[in-house]
Amino acid sequence: MSASEPPLIVVIGASAGGLKAIYELIENLPTDTGYSFLVMQHLKADHKTMLAPLLQSRTAMPVVEMADNATPQPNHIHVVPPGRTALFENGHMVLHAFDSQNAHQARIDDLLISVAESQGPSAVGVLLSGSGSDGTEGLKHIKSAGGITFAQDSESAEFAQMPAHAINAGSVDMVLAPAAIAQKLAALRDHPLAQDLGAEPTDKRSIQAMLKLLWQHSGFDFSHYKQSTIQRRIRRRMLLKHTQKDAQYLELLRNDANERATLAQDFLINVTALFRDPEVFDEIKREVLPHLLEHKEKGEGLRVWVPGCSTGEEAYSLAIIIAEYLDENDLEVPVQIFATDLDSAAIATARAGVYTAQQVALLTRSRLHRYFVNTAQGHYQVKKKIRGYCIFSEQDVTQDPPFARLDLISCRNLLIYLDGSLQSRLFGLFHFALYPWGRLVLGKSESISNGDSYFSVVDQKQKIYAKKAGRHALPRPLRQMPSVHNARAGSPPETMKREQSIQKQAEQIILDEFSPPGVIVDAELTICRFIGQTGPFIEPAPGSVSLKLLKMAQRDLLVDLRNALARAKETQDRVDTPEVRFNLKEERKTTRIVVQPLSQEGAEDSYYLVLFADTHPEPSLAPEPAPVDDENGEPAAGNQRIKELESELYRARRELKSVINDHVATNEELQNASEQIQSANEELQSTNEELESAQEELQSTNEELATLNDELEARNSDLALVNADLRNLLSSVQLPVLMLNRDLEVRQFTSLAKPLLNLIDTDVGRPFSDLSPNLNLPDLRTIICTVIDQGESQTIEASDNDSNLYSISIRPYKDLDDKVTGVVLVFFDITFIKNDA
Repeated sequence: MSASEPPLIVVIGASAGGLKAIYELIENLPTDTGYSFLVMQHLKADHKTMLAPLLQSRTAMPVVEMADNATPQPNHIHVVPPGRTALFENGHMVLHAFDSQNAHQARIDDLLISVAESQGPSAVGVLLSGSGSDGTEGLKHIKSAGGITFAQDSESAEFAQMPAHAINAGSVDMVLAPAAIAQKLAALRDHPLAQDLGAEPTDKRSIQAMLKLLWQHSGFDFSHYKQSTIQRRIRRRMLLKHTQKDAQYLELLRNDANERATLAQDFLINVTALFRDPEVFDEIKREVLPHLLEHKEKGEGLRVWVPGCSTGEEAYSLAIIIAEYLDENDLEVPVQIFATDLDSAAIATARAGVYTAQQVALLTRSRLHRYFVNTAQGHYQVKKKIRGYCIFSEQDVTQDPPFARLDLISCRNLLIYLDGSLQSRLFGLFHFALYPWGRLVLGKSESISNGDSYFSVVDQKQKIYAKKAGRHALPRPLRQMPSVHNARAGSPPETMKREQSIQKQAEQIILDEFSPPGVIVDAELTICRFIGQTGPFIEPAPGSVSLKLLKMAQRDLLVDLRNALARAKETQDRVDTPEVRFNLKEERKTTRIVVQPLSQEGAEDSYYLVLFADTHPEPSLAPEPAPVDDENGEPAAGNQRIKELESELYRARRELKSVINDHVATNEELQNASEQIQSANEELQSTNEELESAQEELQSTNEELATLNDELEARNSDLALVNADLRNLLSSVQLPVLMLNRDLEVRQFTSLAKPLLNLIDTDVGRPFSDLSPNLNLPDLRTIICTVIDQGESQTIEASDNDSNLYSISIRPYKDLDDKVTGVVLVFFDITFIKNDA
């Protein structure tokens, strides 16, 4: 580790069953790792813990209870005291009293997050046995900051819920038993890259080759992500895979599909939270929403876009403040929040809208109860009304077309991962997508330095910006990186490669500037690629996000487009429509629709190229030539109008026929769908009846368990009373009494039996043969065994070492079933009786 890098800090979090796991972990750790270990275990505030001395007995490293403002020391274990939450700030520990009223306070999460923010790649998180979900968000922050995360496996964990939740959330790098985690930590210490966490990989060409591999195999182009982020994530994976050279890791990526997927997922990490930076949402509610709604006519909706929405917290936070504002001002405004992300798994989580108790911890109690419902698993789900505001979909904001006619764009903490060229393009997209009165919100660490020609500052502190006046062309997508090809013999020389590159570049410019706009669609008419500026012909439709061509096409083009596609599908040949008229911003335009099937050898899927070409003179659609009425042979104006009307009538008839055919087909599909729905409804009704029956059985079982619990509580009370009676009886009897079980082990004795039989308080459970009684009776053990075996009492006499004479009553100890389970010995001092006689 370089001198400029902060010391590596390992946070160990545990809950129920975690003590045994911590023992196993620290017992297998070397004492000279150089790491500072911070241990936090869920304990009640009033619990008197012995955790520090218990851990000290298992390791040679010093174990100390953490103090406020203390600095963690290398090769030390620092234990967070009970009743305290701990944060790591500016190199020191900060302790706060635990809020026992806040059931959702995530103590392990808070410590992990503070260490991640302070240490970056010098942070390690370890989550051991426990219940609940505390620690998941903290591990996600450490992983995002470039640190390394571990979780205990389910086989070794007594309570696997807490580590399993983090594993399922994708927050964990390695899942191991505690002893194996210790071994990995020691191995990481010895890795060359761990000696200098701030260094950058030296071979930039290797990094570019890695990115090309990811693009080739996953379709994700990370070439315009910030190089510092790329290098930090690659270095992290190299540490975890124990590869020391860039070339070694590149070879691993070529051969391991799982590692390629893992690295791509690491690049996609985006930490988020509900109401993260709450003051930003307060400002949006106070200033931005009133401004936007001022421009809305009755019935017009509010349209919002959240690019890079991750698991949905940002979108739902906006939905909640919009709902609050509308309710407080008694307004009814349709709301659409388009939330998009590249990560399909994150989108699936966002659609479900289910979050843990730790994830909703920043919400006020009123918001939690008003906008969330508690699920059976103890999680919280966003209510249906708020989920109805949000439309989640997969989208690559760097390549896919943007939404349009938007009032607000919230793009917080996405731009910090992108380089300047991509930031500039996104600002152009956002400017194009917003209404003139629209607002843009960025993250705390972001600015509009690459987009100051598009936006002006409204609130610098909260990073809120206004769209500048003026028209800007929609920015072209940035060039994607080329595919990877291994060098091989016979490859063209460098000069030929440059000539080919120049030719391809020239061809691309010609296509961009002079070719007609269009799209490529698959057999389901889903748009796969846009060509040129398709804005006059295609635009996103209101409602749920869709790339279906027939949903995005201009209404006036719809019938001709549908007919052309149907004919191309049927004939597998080019279809070229006559001139088609359509309206564009109250201006009459014309175009020709060309559909060309695309074939690919060996491919089963069908694709079609749809072009919107410039118009050229077409043969008249009217059956008769226009009459002439003057000596120059020119058609009269009235006849020209008739010609146009006949042409439109011919087109209308053709469109009507197409609509009728579609209507018949739709009716058949609806009839089939109706029958399927009816069948499904019957199955659901049957399932519902079964569930109701199961609910009644569960309710009955619950009542039986409640009754049994009451009986057990009553029996426990009775047992406690009997025990109290027995203790009082034994302490009141002024005789030496000894009770043994069937194995001749001490069960109970009175205080007067101690000197006679040489007993001490800790002798309960000790074998009788280990005792040295002060009695001259060597056959006492044999006599006791005889009483147990025969079940009959005996009385004998014996003297002690002081010549005192005792009458010893040995009676069988019987349980409620009259079975002999031991003996009771009562010693009567008869010395005075014998002497008097």
